[in-house]
Amino acid sequence: MARLVIVDHGLVIAAGTPAELKREVAGDVVSLRVPGTDEAARVLDGLPYTREVKADRDLLRVYLDDGERALPHLLATLAGQGLALESVALDRATLDDVFLHKTGRSLRDAAGCGRWPRSTRSTTRSRPGGRCSPATSRAATWCSRSP
Repeated sequence: MARLVIVDHGLVIAAGTPAELKREVAGDVVSLRVPGTDEAARVLDGLPYTREVKADRDLLRVYLDDGERALPHLLATLAGQGLALESVALDRATLDDVFLHKTGRSLRDAAGCGRWPRSTRSTTRSRPGGRCSPATSRAATWCSRSP
């Protein structure tokens, strides 16, 4: 089974199989677009069925163990507070969710962070016993290793 390693600013911050890493975050993720993201985050944070709530600009991500059961309660809670939704999506946790949870930013943000000039960006080469994805910046790299 392939193992992933998350490297952030030169430090290994997580390692495991994709399934193990996703379970650390949560089983499901509800993505909400709602005016007043900060207010909605405050309302949903600490509810018994939420593991974590993260606001990312106009998108709110709510991490749950059982999204199918919790979603109706989550929507009722927001409606009860007078918060109208623009959109809602229920998904399983992804590796991007793992990266966001571990580093505080999404892979998309890390790829476009622009901290280093393009000339200093590099591609990580294959090594015996493992391979790494092309590095989009030196700040964040996904690597996979075979056991």
